[in-house]
Amino acid sequence: MTSEVFLRCWKSVSSGSSLLNPRAVIYQIARNLVIDYYRKKPKKELIIDDEKEMALKNIPNPGAGPEENLALKSDLVQIRKALTKLNHDYQDLILWHYIDDFSVKEIAQVLEKPESAVRVQLHRALKSLKKEL
Repeated sequence: MTSEVFLRCWKSVSSGSSLLNPRAVIYQIARNLVIDYYRKKPKKELIIDDEKEMALKNIPNPGAGPEENLALKSDLVQIRKALTKLNHDYQDLILWHYIDDFSVKEIAQVLEKPESAVRVQLHRALKSLKKEL
C-alpha cells in the first residue's frame, strides 16, 4: 500500500500537477487507499493502527518517577479505550492533530474541507472524548 501511495503521488506530479502541500497530498492518497482497502474486506472494527497505539502507550516522561510513569500509563490506557469508542473521523482528527502534529490547515487540506469546519469537528471530537473519559 505504501508503494501505491508514492506511485500515485509520482503520477500526480509527473502529470504536471503542482504540490502546494506534499504532506497533505500524500496523507490524502494514503487515506483514500486505506478506505478502499477496508471497503473490499468484510466489515470489522478498525480502531487505531499499531504505530498510533504504540505512540499512545509509550509517551515518555523523563522527569517522572516510577509511580508517576505508572499513573501516566494507566491514563493513556483509558484514553486509548475512550478513543476506540469514538467514530473513525473523530479518531483520525484527534490523532492527526495531537499525535502527528498536523495543523488545522493541513488537516483541512487532507479532508478537503474548510479550516473552520475542521476546527468545529475537532472541538466536537474532543468533547466526545471528554464525555467518554
